[in-house]
Amino acid sequence: MDKNRVIEITNELYRLTLLFPKKEPLRFKMREIADDILASFVASFGPSLNPKNPAAVKSSCGLFEILDSFFEVAKQQDWVKPVDILDLQDGYKEIKQGIEKDVEQVEAIDNKEPEPQKQKPEEPGVIQMPAPQVEAIKISEKTIDVEESKAEVSERQKVILDILKQKEGVQVWEVKDVFPDISKRTLRRDFRKLLEDGLVEREGERNTTFYKLKNDRT
Repeated sequence: MDKNRVIEITNELYRLTLLFPKKEPLRFKMREIADDILASFVASFGPSLNPKNPAAVKSSCGLFEILDSFFEVAKQQDWVKPVDILDLQDGYKEIKQGIEKDVEQVEAIDNKEPEPQKQKPEEPGVIQMPAPQVEAIKISEKTIDVEESKAEVSERQKVILDILKQKEGVQVWEVKDVFPDISKRTLRRDFRKLLEDGLVEREGERNTTFYKLKNDRT
């Protein structure tokens, strides 16, 4: 969604409401809501015009519904031509639809499972050192049982720590190869617990998120 378009339509609303009676409350209420929409847009969208806080943006969409109701009231008066109000009304509907679309795209990205990192192609003249391999670790059927107890989760976390001792950092999908019967959601809870216990630290964002042992661990 374009910030300049939101500023432009706010100015159009100000010009239209100038034709309302000077002491008409609707004149000031519509301007106030238009100001709130503009302020919410600027506060909620980053430089890339992607919502920084999708939940806050979605909650602010209620302002568009209120403003639309005020447009309907203004149409019934003889202050301005109804067609002028309709053009402005359609403009705000277009902005609302654009914001909702941007929010849906961001939420879809956030809910998408992270993809494995692709290995960089070998550069000419550069010797590629093989990445350390995680040795196959035998896990008893009792440990990987989906119906797990707290003790079993603890044992799996110990295995995760052993993996991190062999590699500088791992992503969830790499640990999933070691625990094929355990869901990624469960493994993320294990990493969250290790984070809370101060045993590991997390770096990167979204698809590039990986975990490693804390520097102060021996």
